[in-house]
Amino acid sequence: MITNINEYEAETAFERFALDRYLPLTAQTSGSYIDIRPLIDGGKNVIQNGASHIQANREDSLRAAFLPLAFGAAWKVLDLTIELALAEQGIKPQREAKLWPIKEKARLAMSGTLNGVILTEETCTWEGMLTCYVSTIEYRHSLIHRQAQFVETPLTLSGYGRDGMPLPPLDEATLRALIALSQLVGEGIINNGLNRRRLDNVNFLLNRLLCFGINSVPKGVRMKPIEYYWMKLRRNPHGQWVAPFSIVREQMRCRRQIGHIDVRIDLPGESGRQLVGQCEDLPDRDVTIDFTHPPSYLAYQ
Repeated sequence: MITNINEYEAETAFERFALDRYLPLTAQTSGSYIDIRPLIDGGKNVIQNGASHIQANREDSLRAAFLPLAFGAAWKVLDLTIELALAEQGIKPQREAKLWPIKEKARLAMSGTLNGVILTEETCTWEGMLTCYVSTIEYRHSLIHRQAQFVETPLTLSGYGRDGMPLPPLDEATLRALIALSQLVGEGIINNGLNRRRLDNVNFLLNRLLCFGINSVPKGVRMKPIEYYWMKLRRNPHGQWVAPFSIVREQMRCRRQIGHIDVRIDLPGESGRQLVGQCEDLPDRDVTIDFTHPPSYLAYQ
């Protein structure tokens, strides 16, 4: 049972890492991935939507193969988000138990008593996330306990409820949106809440999940997903690692992008951790990176 933010961060670490690595295999809902590492290596072209990580002719099969794992990871992040919200409000299980029953968490999630200050002060956004959680419980149960089926063509999740009746199939667009939503929720919790641009993206995703009965999101929401620049560091003649932000800025000017843009920086010698930041915060020049004390506009993930 989650009781504080440190436990939440530790208990969701693998799931958040898995979602972060799965999302480049998707497109549209999770945003456009633009790989500028070939430019940093001296090339002339960029690669979009994660094609540098997975060969294009393998993307469909890999996306389908890992979708059950991604769905399970996404649902767990939402589930533990509910537990953290309960703990922050001092709400404990009605019976003596170390674990919250999912049924009880669902009841409290829809009771109107669970506030979302750990994530956002936007009530509609928080309630939309709660609705997604409750609406996917039976799919999670079916996946874990009753052999849910993932069909590749078209890619859908189907299963059966506890009453034995078939659940409405979830198509790939819905599953992608749920996975991306969960990734942003987990990130927002750890960063002490969603900032404006993250909130915009969450509301965009909630608009893709209206099939779960979400009532509304705030007016004026930017209905555009975050785009990502994927980059790497390069060594200077002194052996220091340099982030070539000038290349990022040049790409932004050339592409004239108007939505939110993030940067993700691969770290030398590591296959997991990255430095991440918001492109509008980056300087228009190359910067030497101190891994012990990175710039304030970058954070480890």
